[in-house]
Amino acid sequence: MPIFVRNYDWKQSTEKIHISVPLKDVQKSKLHLFTSKKYIKLNSPPYIFELVLNGPVQSNKSKCIIKKGEVILELTKEEPGLWAQLLEIVDQKELVDVKKEIIEEGRKIAADEKKIREKNEVSLPVPVPFPRSEGVITFSFTPRVLPTPKRESKSLEEEEWLKKQADAMKCSGFVAADLSEEEKDPMWLLNKGMSFFKNANYLGALNAFEYAIKMSPKMAEIYVRLAETLLKLERYPKAIDKATIAIELLTPVVRQNQNLRAEAFRIRGKAYDSIGERRRSTADYRESELLLK
Repeated sequence: MPIFVRNYDWKQSTEKIHISVPLKDVQKSKLHLFTSKKYIKLNSPPYIFELVLNGPVQSNKSKCIIKKGEVILELTKEEPGLWAQLLEIVDQKELVDVKKEIIEEGRKIAADEKKIREKNEVSLPVPVPFPRSEGVITFSFTPRVLPTPKRESKSLEEEEWLKKQADAMKCSGFVAADLSEEEKDPMWLLNKGMSFFKNANYLGALNAFEYAIKMSPKMAEIYVRLAETLLKLERYPKAIDKATIAIELLTPVVRQNQNLRAEAFRIRGKAYDSIGERRRSTADYRESELLLK
């Protein structure tokens, strides 16, 4: 049976609302947060916390922070200003009506997004490759990993170097040769890389994202995550390069990709800022903010 939480503390600034909800033994994997303009619901079985807000907030900028014994909700107001109170006073029937409106709004948004997606799919021309001319190509593979010819190489030193590189890959937690066919799926690799990134294993994330790009070179989100990882590793020129590719792939700009596109601009702006390119970084930060408005 669900337990509805009624106790909470809140504070505000002209732009933000902070709500502190006391919850014991919160598990991140089981915590679900739903936000709309005027309604929020926090579900951490068996606890449920819900509010009808006195004013509208930007649901796409909401944050949930888990601390020991409490969950903090950070909401961004749609319009700056101070609220007289947090809640809009509603009875049980009005609360049910609010939930119905939210469900209907969600259905409408999903339907609109589906129409846009179908329209984009129809409008894209299907590329037809030119007929290939017949011919015979003779080739052979070389076992050399390093670019120097065999006669110019130092075999013992190179073998030692390759062994060190292989050991480093194993330490990162990601070795492409050990992957099964199922694990070579780009989405699996993307999720694996994001898991590495969250645990600050940036080398493992780097390897996963780079291999994911080999499997799916046109998937924009992989380039965004790779750029973010390169930023953490302080490889700023490469971060700029990957973020730029992501921005090019996230074209045309539609509702479905504007958040990811904004993130790519933010990452590239930060990389430019790190190498002293202030003008370019300012332009990218501005572009990111415009996309999120």
